Amino acid sequence: MKRILHVIPTLDPGWSQQQLMLLGRGLARDGYRVLIVALHAPAEPACEPSAEVEVCTLGAHDRFDLHAWRRWIEVVRGFEPDVIHAWTPEAYRWAWLAGRLVRGPGLVVTLPDDGRGEPWRWRVADPWLLGRAARVIFNCQGVRDVVADRCRLDARAAVIASGVEPPVAGGSRAELLDQLGLPGDALLIGAAGQLRTDRRLKDLIWAADMLKFIRGDVHLLIVGDGPHRWRLERFTSQVRIEDKVHFLGRRSDWPRWLGALDVFWSARDNAGQPLALMEAMSCGLPVVATRVPGSEELIEDGHDGFLVPVGDRLAFGRATQKLLENPELRAQMGAAGRRKIGEQFSASTMIARVAEVYEDLGRR
Repeated sequence: MKRILHVIPTLDPGWSQQQLMLLGRGLARDGYRVLIVALHAPAEPACEPSAEVEVCTLGAHDRFDLHAWRRWIEVVRGFEPDVIHAWTPEAYRWAWLAGRLVRGPGLVVTLPDDGRGEPWRWRVADPWLLGRAARVIFNCQGVRDVVADRCRLDARAAVIASGVEPPVAGGSRAELLDQLGLPGDALLIGAAGQLRTDRRLKDLIWAADMLKFIRGDVHLLIVGDGPHRWRLERFTSQVRIEDKVHFLGRRSDWPRWLGALDVFWSARDNAGQPLALMEAMSCGLPVVATRVPGSEELIEDGHDGFLVPVGDRLAFGRATQKLLENPELRAQMGAAGRRKIGEQFSASTMIARVAEVYEDLGRR
């Protein structure tokens, strides 16, 4: 039985955590033994693993927590992994040290975005460390191209698209409107993810404000939490659009309500493949997203959604107004997006391709 040890900074809900849990459950069903190690205790309710997946938390307080480092090495030696799979550059630094001290496991790292969050290390330390990984996995070609400008990856790089599970049975539109206290004729736009500056949610609030002057039935629902939330709420109050922009916080039941929306927005400015966007498309929602690497590979402009320039709030408003005025176009684009996600971005395909990476390492 091949042993796979995954290491991730935290099990706070997010792209890496959701993909890891999907992968871990799939690998366990396929006969792998899977252990997930979280470096830090979660700040929010953690993603729930299945019964087949072992999970432990080191509880590291910072990167120099010697007690956590000692425990990490003990865990690695006790588990005797065939592969250590790190999620994010921070986790890979821990994996690399374990690989130096415990000979044998192959090192794999998944990079979810273009690494702007750690500019100094990305320029100096991380390119050197990534050169020592057996495999580097990217979720889209756009992120790979950005990272390749800094690191020499050659054949060690693999592009494996994110996996999306089939949509869950959803609640009715009437139920959602009732929960939010909105009128029955309200049109709903969704946006979801961590509330950080690189998600450019302020642009979406501006776009919602523009739409407010064209039609009074549009409401923007922002799902998620993060360090930027209080600034966004203050900005919403300053532009006096509190009646049209609704911060719902983190909602574990959010996938149930995706099908009740009319349009989905993504305004991020960095390379990556937004999982929230993919989940919306899988539910048959037309989408409007910024033209960045990752989203460009996911959306065919004018076919299953619209792509607009980063920071172009007016373009967001115009594209959305076109969709809101044309229910037939919304249905057509939503159906095209649902087909694409089902055919090209299934969870089973992602799990199988990552397993191929592990098996390939074992043959070398």
